[in-house]
Amino acid sequence: MKKAKIILQVFFIVAFALLLIAPFIGFLILPEANVSNENRKLTGLPEQSFTKEYFQDFELYFNDRFPNRQKFIAKNAEIKIKYFKVSPFPDKVQIGNDGFLFINTDEALKSYSRRDLLTTDDLNKFVDKIVKKDSLLKARGISYYFGYFPNKHNIYIEKLPKAMRVQIRDTISLATQLKKGLSLNGFTLFEPSVYPERKEALRYLKLDTHWSNLGSFQAYQDFFKTFTELDVTPYKYNDFRWRNVHQRFGDLTKLAGLDSIAGYEEYRPLSDLKSQSNKYVYDTLESLPPRAIRTTNNSIDAKQKKLLVFGDSYSNNMIPFYSLHFKEVIYLRDEYNQQMVDSIKPNIVLEVSVERFLYKHI
Repeated sequence: MKKAKIILQVFFIVAFALLLIAPFIGFLILPEANVSNENRKLTGLPEQSFTKEYFQDFELYFNDRFPNRQKFIAKNAEIKIKYFKVSPFPDKVQIGNDGFLFINTDEALKSYSRRDLLTTDDLNKFVDKIVKKDSLLKARGISYYFGYFPNKHNIYIEKLPKAMRVQIRDTISLATQLKKGLSLNGFTLFEPSVYPERKEALRYLKLDTHWSNLGSFQAYQDFFKTFTELDVTPYKYNDFRWRNVHQRFGDLTKLAGLDSIAGYEEYRPLSDLKSQSNKYVYDTLESLPPRAIRTTNNSIDAKQKKLLVFGDSYSNNMIPFYSLHFKEVIYLRDEYNQQMVDSIKPNIVLEVSVERFLYKHI
């Protein structure tokens, strides 16, 4: 009996030792990757030296190239989300209610919690900048519009986890500040309305930071109904064929360390104009910067011939709607650039971004 007990103890000691050294053995014999699943280059092997910094750098190097590292990360993320409903990376993404995920980076936190408010002096400087830009472009016969797309956190505030809701301060938002300041100077900030939920689809995606085609469609209607001087009649909901595409992943599942999450899915709305008489095509110009998108539409007699959009990734969902009304539309993933305006010579300039990126325009 005593011998069996000793054998069992030795077995556990050996097993524990193997458990400790197995990762290092695997580290030595398995091929290493150079790029992680987090879309970044892995830490390189530091130059040998007997210093504190060397051992710290080597630890980072070892951790980055730990055998099957991504599999362990993915399994850890899966367990935390599935069984504990918590995010493995809470500083990047949070698990909300009813299958919603929310971005929680520093810039997102500052925006939805309303910690990015401007002082009176800074607000006045920004308003003055917008008003002067408007006057400059008007003098050249160009209409100028500035606005934003609401944060997903504001549209679906009831879906936020408690950990995010408690961060929200009981005060006005940066967008509200800008709207009031610009209004006092005779400039209308484009601010899409918050529509009642449609049964057909979501306005913002559950598994992604972006809005859906339906959300963009509603903003598109708002824009042309707000700025009637453009003399553009937006299409109605029933003018499109709407279909829902099943999806189990988005940029937020990626931030959570997983390609997809069991039990988390959504139906993304896509649309096509029913009328075949109005068609636009994608075109190219060598003079445009990277990620720029250009569409031309020769099937309409547009009164406003050329629209230039300074936007972000949200602007891509504008294409199926705005391109129906202009001879030419150029969508730039960039902040306002006067040189581009001078080069492209548009009739209309629209500067717009998602709410959490408003600070970039300031």
